[in-house]
Amino acid sequence: MNLSNFLHEFFIKPIIENEGYNPVNTIVYGVILIIAIYLLNSFFYWMSKKYKVKIEFDANFMLGITPFIFFGSILRVLEDAKILPFSFWFITPGIYILTFLPVIITILVGLFLEKKEKIKLHKFILVVGIFFLLPLLPYIKIVNSIAFLYFFSFLFAFLLTFRFLANSTNLLKFLQDKMNFIPFAAHIADATATFVSLDFFPTYGYIEQHVVPNFFISLFFGSASVMYLLKIFIVLPIIYLIQKHSEDKQLSDFLRVCIYILGMAPAVRDIIRIAMLV
Repeated sequence: MNLSNFLHEFFIKPIIENEGYNPVNTIVYGVILIIAIYLLNSFFYWMSKKYKVKIEFDANFMLGITPFIFFGSILRVLEDAKILPFSFWFITPGIYILTFLPVIITILVGLFLEKKEKIKLHKFILVVGIFFLLPLLPYIKIVNSIAFLYFFSFLFAFLLTFRFLANSTNLLKFLQDKMNFIPFAAHIADATATFVSLDFFPTYGYIEQHVVPNFFISLFFGSASVMYLLKIFIVLPIIYLIQKHSEDKQLSDFLRVCIYILGMAPAVRDIIRIAMLV
């Protein structure tokens, strides 16, 4: 297999035919993600030193970027619904680039305004994100509202359970910190959206496109409820290790913001998609 055939088979074809992920592109995209996170963190660290500005990657920052997450996820859904034309920029990995660029520009402008005008960065990001998001909302046509009932019922049940455990056990005490609980909650939302889509609405042809979750779902008799176990036994320990053993606070906080994005983006896309039945 030559390079052209290799790229077509493992990268171009899965995008064109909406086949999802395979082991090859999963590994490559993962490596690219790690490199991008490293470069971004280095860039923000360089900016803080050179221009005497500092980005607080905290719970407020997560709130601030949430409209941008909804913006990117809804664009993806509108492509699924054929409201937007098929394009590299409306599917993974293009959609992340399309969403990432205005976020970075907004952060840079926001840092300038925070330094000169004392406007809080997270508030500026929130307002700009809402500005991007609002034009997309009229295109969302909910025809399966029961999906929201299932979604929020399971989501709140899990989150309330873990909130109780965080307040009553030493093992999960670290979840009392919003910087740990919010990323975990985003991934529980992702697990819930997948579970509701695959287990409650199997006749609509929804599938898990990621390699590792799909493997475990097949082992779990086809039930996406296994997603909760993956989040609890993989994502939760990662969050714990990041906040416990990282000596670089900026890196630790930035990694947890990235974990939040990686959970929240697919969660929003999946639940809106099943609610629209597309």
